[in-house]
Amino acid sequence: MFTLTELITRVRTLLSDPTALRFSAEVLQEGARNALQALSDRLPRELEFDLLAVQSGRIQPFSGLTSPLYLMRIGYPVAGGNINQLEPEVNFSYRMEDGQPVVHFLGSPVPQTGDLIHVIYAAPHTLSGLDAAAETTLPEGALAALVNGTAGHASLLRAHALLEASGGRPGEVDCLLKVAQIRLDIFEKNLADLRIFQEFGFPQGFALDQWDHREVF
Repeated sequence: MFTLTELITRVRTLLSDPTALRFSAEVLQEGARNALQALSDRLPRELEFDLLAVQSGRIQPFSGLTSPLYLMRIGYPVAGGNINQLEPEVNFSYRMEDGQPVVHFLGSPVPQTGDLIHVIYAAPHTLSGLDAAAETTLPEGALAALVNGTAGHASLLRAHALLEASGGRPGEVDCLLKVAQIRLDIFEKNLADLRIFQEFGFPQGFALDQWDHREVF
């Protein structure tokens, strides 16, 4: 399993800093967070969850989802192995409260207490060792993108730190900014290439690129 330690080793090699003279572990970890967030925005995890309606009525709190970013599909009713797929904005809408969706079912059917509801939702990725994560959820093909993104963001962070400090070597900031631009450009290309492997479409709220900040309401 790919871990934070392996990521840092690969990024240090990429940035010609194997002995950690220029990039601290903290800077590389923050770079990894930024890159992982971008990957999650553009290539989120697709998770499925079955829950029981806790009350009867159109308003249903969905609790127990793992860090949901947004809902993709809802299946209801679920009976005999058959799942009726509901269409967003036609059969349901939702809002987020305390990090969990509260769904408003539109039209019919209306859930009753104890009914089974099947949920498919987008969630962020994790990297083993980063922020106490136990597993790495990125697909194998996304690891190179994570390395490039981490290198780019770490270079940008170090450049900003040197700008705010005194005593930096002449030209070092410019060099770091150039490296950051190159690596982040490659990162964007990696993300564009990975997008074609998405097994689902692009539902409302899916970020198609770094300028797309649509949200579900």
